[in-house]
Amino acid sequence: MPARKEKIVSIKCLGEFDDYVYDLEVEDAHTFMANDIFVHNTDSVYFKDNKKKSKGEIVQAIKDITYEIKSFTPFPQDTFGFALEEEIDYLEFFPNEETGTFGKKNYLYVTKNDKLVIKGLPIMKRNGLEVSKRVLKKLWPEIVKNRNCRFPVERIQTEIIEFLKEDMTLCSKAFAVKDASFYKKAGQIEAQISTMYGKGVHHLIPNTKIGAGKSKRFCTFEEAKKLTLNDLDLSLVYSNLEPFTIGEVKVLQKGVFSWGG
Repeated sequence: MPARKEKIVSIKCLGEFDDYVYDLEVEDAHTFMANDIFVHNTDSVYFKDNKKKSKGEIVQAIKDITYEIKSFTPFPQDTFGFALEEEIDYLEFFPNEETGTFGKKNYLYVTKNDKLVIKGLPIMKRNGLEVSKRVLKKLWPEIVKNRNCRFPVERIQTEIIEFLKEDMTLCSKAFAVKDASFYKKAGQIEAQISTMYGKGVHHLIPNTKIGAGKSKRFCTFEEAKKLTLNDLDLSLVYSNLEPFTIGEVKVLQKGVFSWGG
């Protein structure tokens, strides 16, 4: 069903409610229509098959679990249930970069049919850096074949450098900035970019030598012609690829990084 934007006509209080309230959700769309009610659906659920059951046995187990849950639901609906979406052969969850805790929709898996699916990682989002995505694309077949997404940091670094030798702009980051007067602090990186390059969308290369910024600078593609690979600040590239590395990046000095175990 195609999504439609509708104007809310009125909101009416139906009085106090002393009973169960459900918050359900559908992946990606997050919402759907059920009995003319705009609702959410539940998230994915994973079952670990330790006894190597057949697909038929797993489907039956899902039905049994669904029946058990519905037996505790005050108003069970026929539309409520689980479906077997994927048969997963390899699964890896990743911690949130900010909190360090494991959350939903931050994982990778390979199915029995060799399909690789990655959810929630920054590298897969629109602002993920192009060089990071190209490195991952090169590693993709090995992840599927070996059922392992971790690579030595030296290997990751080699792949990054090889791509940047060909095209340094692959590590650029996009900034959509307003007029400099819009920002309360002149030291804000967006304000500095706007002051130097004007308002609009700019694709800039992070480095330690030239451009807008202080310790980390951002320059245009033309200005980057004066830079060497050692002048680049690759911290965001490394951050994008951190879930796929064994080892940590160690800072030797500003803008210069070394991979270590």
